[in-house]
Amino acid sequence: MLSDIIPGSLQDFQAMEDRKKYFWRRKAIEAIAGRCEASGKTGIVAGHLMFWNQRAEPVYTDDDLEIYTHIFYLHARPEVVAEHRKHDDKKRPNLSIDHLAQWQSAELSECHRLCLENSILFTILREPALKRTLRLIRDVEQHDDEHNLELAQKKLDETMLSMQNGLLTMLLLDGDKTLAAQDTANLFWKTWQSDCNEVLLNDPLETLFSSPMGYSYTAFRQAT
Repeated sequence: MLSDIIPGSLQDFQAMEDRKKYFWRRKAIEAIAGRCEASGKTGIVAGHLMFWNQRAEPVYTDDDLEIYTHIFYLHARPEVVAEHRKHDDKKRPNLSIDHLAQWQSAELSECHRLCLENSILFTILREPALKRTLRLIRDVEQHDDEHNLELAQKKLDETMLSMQNGLLTMLLLDGDKTLAAQDTANLFWKTWQSDCNEVLLNDPLETLFSSPMGYSYTAFRQAT
């Protein structure tokens, strides 16, 4: 996209100062958004959050954060990334696996923070993830709060129709910390930590719902 809109070549772009690069990156995502709006099609952009050879260099723009609705982070082990870099046709700096791991960790942390602050749905896809990626892309095209409600109503109708005992009334209770001392969300994350030997500094759901997303449809989709 950059090569389509900038005067000159990609080499000319790479030689620009940071301020001009930022300008053309904004123009690129605006052009993509314009094409999507005009065609009514979903746009899929392969992009970067930051480069980190000599220093960490963020390459996202304010327009990216306003235009993107979903970010799928394609996660490959640093060893795999190092192997791909070694055999790439493009000449790349020689970076250690530790360096790549640090780069990846910083990128994930920053990406997660930016998505929470800008109501962008964020998912990490670990390799091999092609089938799941395609399913998620299809889901992005059709899933909104109206579609979600239709699915919930359909499931409820199917459940009710399967009951042949003349049920007249169904009582639903959300009793966490009201009728029961336990909080099932906290129990879930404690079980997950125990099974995966992971350490969470904060409850992910508390972090999510206390973010600018609040208790919105987008926040509950992120939770799912």
